[in-house]
Formats: sequence, structure tokens, C-alpha cells
Amino acid sequence: MRIIKTLIKKELIFYLTSNLSFLSMTVFTLCSALSVLQTKEIFFLNQTAALFAYMPYTFILLLPALSIHIWPEERKDKTLSFLLSFPIHEYEILLSKFIAAWLYMIAMIVTTLPLIIILTQYQEIDMGVVYSGYVGTVLLATMMLALVCCLSSLSKRAAVVYLTTFSTLLLLYHSAENVITSLFPSDYHTLLQSLSIKTQYQNLMNGSISLDAISYFLSLTLFFLIVNLEIIKIKRD
Repeated sequence: MRIIKTLIKKELIFYLTSNLSFLSMTVFTLCSALSVLQTKEIFFLNQTAALFAYMPYTFILLLPALSIHIWPEERKDKTLSFLLSFPIHEYEILLSKFIAAWLYMIAMIVTTLPLIIILTQYQEIDMGVVYSGYVGTVLLATMMLALVCCLSSLSKRAAVVYLTTFSTLLLLYHSAENVITSLFPSDYHTLLQSLSIKTQYQNLMNGSISLDAISYFLSLTLFFLIVNLEIIKIKRD
């Protein structure tokens, strides 16, 4: 546990001091604000729906950029090989990187709270939708982060990592669209839509927090972390 805490501190220093982290935080905050302000129904409907509807796309844009630091930079600078030369388990390195990136990601989400506070001054807001929206956002972003961690461990080339993670996230989020489900027999369309990341996220945005949706995102998160751990072990050998 001491090793994990030390490695988390190391990772957090990067997120607190790097230009990339500052830029990502700024872009996320601006995109969140614009998603509310540009909504045509701003004076007629609950703007929180727009905030949570656009937030996944902001993560799809920004998380691949952050993933470049998680593994490719470590491999390029050979700091990963240096760490693995010590009596450190692979899961300790993985957890420390994931937890530090997760904390930074939560900090990004927290920056949207002032938007909610401002909106409450001008209209009545269903706080149940707000709570479930934030729960869904955290679950979705956590799963996406686990996926980009996994994919970023496959290459040390920054451009390859970004394009791979970006395209994969975008494809998975829209996996229930007709253009994709049409590639499968019609008997599977309902199943594909029910298992879609976007469908599960939208269910949480409706104001109800279901155990099925929580289990869905946590299961995928655990799966991607396990795959990532196996990739690290293979590359270590």
C-alpha cells in the first residue's frame, strides 16, 4: 500500500504541474459551459440534460490525450522498465496510474458544479436528475479511463495511441446506432441496443439509478483493468 501511495503522488504531481493537464481541464470546463449556453432550449428545458448529454464527447476527446502519459511516455522514457526492475508488482503500478488519473478526472467533473449552482438561481432543477447524471458520468468516465489505460499500453507512439483510443471510444459509444447494428442480424438489434454504453448512460440520465447500469459499467471497468494488467505482464516478460 505504501508503494501505491508513493506512485500515486508521483502521478498526481504530473497532473498538477503539466501543461497538458491544465489545457485538458480548461477545455473540459469550457466545453461543459458551452454545452449549456448553446442549447436552444436554454430558457424552456432543464439545461442539465444538455450538460450530461455532451459530457461523454468531451471525455472521448480528452481522455485519449491523457492516456499518452499513462503508458507511452513511461515506455518512451524507459521509466517503466526502471520501475519494474524494483520488487514492485505490476498491479501496484497499474492501480497507482489509474487512481491518479481517476482523481484528476473527478476534479474535472467537479468543475461543472458551479454551472449547476448558477442554473438553480434561474430555474427549478430536478435534483434527482442531477444526482443520477453525475453518477452516470462518473461511471461512464471511469469505464472509459480503464479502456484508454488498456489501449495505451499497446504502443509507445503518441499519435497511434491517441487515434486508437479516440476512435475506439467513439465507436463503442455509438455501437447501438443503426449504421452499426445493421451489420448484425435483426434478431440481435434489441440486445445490442440494451448492451450499448450510450443506452446504459442515457438510462442513468433519466433520473433513476439502477443496479444493472452500475454493475454494467463497473464490470467493464474491471475487465479492462484485468486485460491491461495481463498486457503489462506480457511486456515485462
